[in-house]
This record gives sequence, structure tokens and C-alpha cells, in this order.
Amino acid sequence: MGDDREEDLPRLLGGRYRLEAKLGQGGMGVVYRGVDTRMERPVAVKLIRGEEGVDIEDPAAERFLREAKNTARLQHEHIVEVFDLGRGDAGELYFVMEFLPGESLSKYIRREGRVPVTEGVHVGIQICEALHVAHTAGIIHRDLKPGNVMIVPRAADDWYVKVLDFGVSKSMSQQTQLTGTGMLVGTLEYMAPEQILARGVDARTDIYALGALLYRALTGTPVFKEGGMPALIHNHLNTLPEPLVDRAPAARIPPALDAAVRRCLAKRPDARFATMVEVARELRRAIDEVLDALPSFDIDDEPEAPSWARTTVAAPSFSDVEPDPDDEARTRVMHDRRRPDATVVEDRSRPRSSGRGQVSGPPGEAVLCAMCHRPNDAGAARCAACGVSLAPEDQAAMRSRTRGTGASRPPSAPPPRPARVADTPAAPPPSAWGRVLSRLRRK
Repeated sequence: MGDDREEDLPRLLGGRYRLEAKLGQGGMGVVYRGVDTRMERPVAVKLIRGEEGVDIEDPAAERFLREAKNTARLQHEHIVEVFDLGRGDAGELYFVMEFLPGESLSKYIRREGRVPVTEGVHVGIQICEALHVAHTAGIIHRDLKPGNVMIVPRAADDWYVKVLDFGVSKSMSQQTQLTGTGMLVGTLEYMAPEQILARGVDARTDIYALGALLYRALTGTPVFKEGGMPALIHNHLNTLPEPLVDRAPAARIPPALDAAVRRCLAKRPDARFATMVEVARELRRAIDEVLDALPSFDIDDEPEAPSWARTTVAAPSFSDVEPDPDDEARTRVMHDRRRPDATVVEDRSRPRSSGRGQVSGPPGEAVLCAMCHRPNDAGAARCAACGVSLAPEDQAAMRSRTRGTGASRPPSAPPPRPARVADTPAAPPPSAWGRVLSRLRRK
């Protein structure tokens, strides 16, 4: 702004915008974080004043207001939205735009060194989309650089781009011509030859700046490393840039991407891409070649699994098992004598008379299975858990077999039978697999 005095913040601008903190400063402009008190939303406010307190002349103010309005006409997802413009009480010009919570591309490059190839191409394509809209509307940016590209993370995209400052630098700082003192003002690192020579500019001027921006982002170094204004001017006008693959071998930049960026940096405008659409198409083709070169993972290329992983176990089949006559009319529902509202399942396939069909244990008491030690209802013919017959002779034979092997020993007393809960679903009848096990054991 021309001086470094401390400002009294917060303060109200134009009776509407409360300036709360300074976000950045460059040239004759200062950007503040503010609040639109009328709409109650965060905003960014840029003030532009004359150097050393000198008021901006009316012609310059008119150009600024006209081009700020042109910027406000651009409606695109990758272009910062301008809400308002005007003049403050102290005579300063200002315009109000959306507040972007993120960081500039230049800040990322300073911190990380360079941008990964895939992310760099993604950023470049979004810039192409934004500038194509501007060029279609007849607006040339003229000041494209990493500092004017914001990375604003979104839910599905950590590299979402917003392009800033359309047309303002051309009107206010006269970057394409010498000032009254003979000094060239602007960011020479991204300036096309025709812009340096104050010749006519068009969309290809921004394409040159995009090439310089991508060169810096992908390699981490400027196109021309020699310092000083005379050396930079000479190199932009006469020197071919070093290939990106040679400047940053560790970045592994694809040759097609290298060629696309260096074509953007051609000295003659007619040797560059004609439109941003062509640039975006070439960037997509370059990154597609990288993706196509990745190894495929078809199923035929997978290594053969070891033998233990290929072992399969056939599921049991019951198609050849004879039907059990006991399956017919096996269960009926009756009320428990102790709880009328509870239900139990009683096996009626075997009579309760004496002989082989007689169940073991006194009537009314739980019957403990000799095979699995699970209690069963009094009168049940088979164990509900394993399907073994509960007839006394079958249970005795089972106990004699298990006693010899020590595989199963009944407890000294049967465990207490759990209390039934009203409306508890009845236990299902023995499964087909349980019946097969039972028959095998009886044989």
C-alpha cells in the first residue's frame, strides 16, 4: 500500500464490510479477510490505492472498475466469484469476492518443493477450463501465476482450483508496457515475449503463462533460473527452456507432458496451442499414456495359489439317505404343566411304554444325554442337540463306549434346567445331519 503503518482493525468499509485481518499484500493491493454485515457471510476484500498515498487518477480508476465488472461477469466453478466493487471513504478502490479457505499454489510449492505429476495435470486442466471461459468472454488474464491460483479442498477433491485476479493487474500496474520511469512492472517469470514487448496479447499469452506455471509446479524451479530483470527478459525472448525431464529427473515427468508444457512456452504465439481447449486435451492425453503404461492386473496374470489354499471340502449330501419313519408326526405342541403360557415340544414318534421305546429317567424329570450331556425334556425319544436315541438301552451302550475311551464323562448330577420364558420359540426337530450321526453311532 506504500506504507507499513499498523492499521486499526477491525474497521468498517463502505458502511457494509467489516475488515478483520490482513491476508496478503502485493503491488498496490491489499487483501483482507472480512465479513459482509448485511449478508452475514465471510468475504475477501481487496483494496487498491495509489503508491505513497497518491490518489489514483480517474482514468486508472475507470479502467479498474470496468475490468472488475468484466471479472464479475465470469460465472464458473473454477473462477473466484466477485460480489461487489466500489470506492471507500478515503478514496481507495475495493472489490469484494468470495472467501476461499485454502492456500495458494505458490505457498504449496514453497513448502513441498513441487507438485506430483498427476495432481499437477489436474490443476492445469482446471485452469484451462477457467481461462477458456474468460477467453470466450473476451477477457485475458495477463497475470497468471501460482500466487493467483488457490487450492481449495472440497469433499471429493483435495486439489480443487480457483483462479483469481482477472484483468486487474493489467489495468492498475500496466504490466505489458514500461512505466513513466522506464521500469517494467510485473512478474517476469510468467510473462510471454509479446507481453514484454508491449505487443498485442490474446489467449495464447495466457497459454505461455500457463506453461511457465506448470513448469514451476512440476519441476519445483522457474523456467529460467538466472536472476535479474535483463537476464529474464533476454531468456524469455531468445532462450529455449530446458526439458522438464532433464531439469527434474526424480519427478518422472512423462515425455508427452514435457512436450505439451514446452509447446506452451514457444516464443512465437502461432507455435503454441491456439486455445485452452487444445491445452487441456493434450494434458489429458499425456496423463492417459501414463495410466495406460501401468501394469494390468488381469485374473490370468495372478500367481497360482498354493495347494493348501486350493483344497476344497465337499458339503455333505443327503440324497442317498433313506428317509427316517420317525420323521413323520414327530412333534406336537403342548402346554407346560408348570407354566400354562409357555410351550414345549414333545417327541411323539415313540411310545412311552416300557421296552426299547421307553425313555430313560423317571417321568417328569429332565433326561441327560450320555453323548453330549445336554438335558432333554421328559418323554423325548432323541436328544435335541445331537440326535442320539434316549432309550435306556441306547444310552447305556453309549455310556459304556465313552467310558472306555474317556472321551466323555457325565457329571455327578445333571445341571439345573434353565427356566423357560413365555412364548419362547420351540426347539427345532433334529436335523438331517444329526440323524445321520445317530444312525452311524448305533451301528
